[in-house]
Amino acid sequence: MKRMNRKERITDSQKTLHTAFSNTIANVISLVIGTLVVSVTTRVMSQDDVGTAATFLANRNTIAILVTFSIYAYVNRGLVLHDEDKIGFLQSVAYFCILIIFAAFIIALPFKQQLMNLLSLDPFLYYWLFISLLSYTVFLVADYYCIYSNKSGLVFWIVIATGPIGQILSVIFAVLMPSNKYIGRVLGLDAAYVLVTLIFLIGFLFKQKRPSWRKCLKYIQESLSFTLPLLPHLLSQMLLTQCDLILISYLCGTDKSGIYSMGHTVGNLAFTVMTQIMCAWSPWAYRRMKENQYAPIKYGSEFLMALGVFLSCGLITVSPELVHLMLPSSYAVTTSIIPMLVFAMYLQFLFTLVYDLEYFRKKPHWIALQSSIAAASNVVLNILIIPIAGYQSACYLTCISYAILLLTGLGMTRKLDFKSIYNSRALLFSIIFMGCYSLLGISIENNFVIRYLLMIVVTCFLLFRYRNILNSQLRELMRSNGQ
Repeated sequence: MKRMNRKERITDSQKTLHTAFSNTIANVISLVIGTLVVSVTTRVMSQDDVGTAATFLANRNTIAILVTFSIYAYVNRGLVLHDEDKIGFLQSVAYFCILIIFAAFIIALPFKQQLMNLLSLDPFLYYWLFISLLSYTVFLVADYYCIYSNKSGLVFWIVIATGPIGQILSVIFAVLMPSNKYIGRVLGLDAAYVLVTLIFLIGFLFKQKRPSWRKCLKYIQESLSFTLPLLPHLLSQMLLTQCDLILISYLCGTDKSGIYSMGHTVGNLAFTVMTQIMCAWSPWAYRRMKENQYAPIKYGSEFLMALGVFLSCGLITVSPELVHLMLPSSYAVTTSIIPMLVFAMYLQFLFTLVYDLEYFRKKPHWIALQSSIAAASNVVLNILIIPIAGYQSACYLTCISYAILLLTGLGMTRKLDFKSIYNSRALLFSIIFMGCYSLLGISIENNFVIRYLLMIVVTCFLLFRYRNILNSQLRELMRSNGQ
């Protein structure tokens, strides 16, 4: 990839901002509609059906990592390195996903019954698992490409399709399949992945000139040489994200897993928005790191932390009303779960800054070690504590595990000069503040006035503190829209 001049960097930053803005708007729409659909979902489906569908999707995500060796996780870096042959690189990764999943299907057939018992699958979900794996992995390849290329319009509609449209379809299919509502939910949530995959493969990749098999193998080998050391990290991330749900299902029952999964869904709302923003941020940050342009990263990352604090505090503030208005009374306990899950997700968001630096500096074994330590801690803590303290304790254990992940990451990246790229003081302050705000949110969940007064104070402080950044970003956005 050739070095950008100043004008090209400005244009690149403007396009990235536009993509991040489109992504954010799409996610806000998704959150609003998704919150309304959650209310309908809990009334249409039983807690057992919700828990069964959530467990299937959690297992699907984990199996995708194992079967494809998470080759799709290399797409961002691969596109940076192979900017002049993006299509050939993407085709190679997509073909690998298709072939390896088909091979897994053939190999698994003799063990069908054992796998059905292990994963709690009925015959339909067993076969659908492989379709779901294929659509999910190829979708990720397509999504990474659209974000990297700053295709803001496509990114907007992809988010809408996988968010609110998928949620709405899951409810419709559940109603149409009254005896198998969990299957209807899975089909609805997977529908957008299947559609995007078909469009990407048929309308984009298959119409392009295919690279030679030698080049395909070169791209695949290069990708796997990077992602194989990352497998422990990716599996650990799945454990950190899904371990509590899976263990609650096994230790306390699918009904408790269904309740916790709804708290998990609400608690993830702010992180969902931040993840989409980071999808646009990370490729931009890699391009700046490649050119040793650290000042824009330090400047922008502090604002990202502040935005994460604002979204997280806002979600904690409104979560009691969301639960009481949108969920049946049987889900009322989630009001004491959500604040700590929001804090855990904020810690995970901060770790993406650590991850970006280690990822770019080719330290996948560091990432794997940090994630493995955190995941092992999470599994052990959940197994030991949940049977004693109940399933609600899982949210606190998740916070502890993500704190371990972030602290080990920060400790190791000192060797990579983390402080010269990110504002360590702002990061530490935001962690302490969010921890206190989350605990306070639980203690004052029944005090409407104090909660919203605190949020007003936080909002005013952040607006004043970052007024210059906000003004400059708004001017850039208006200028790019006017061109």
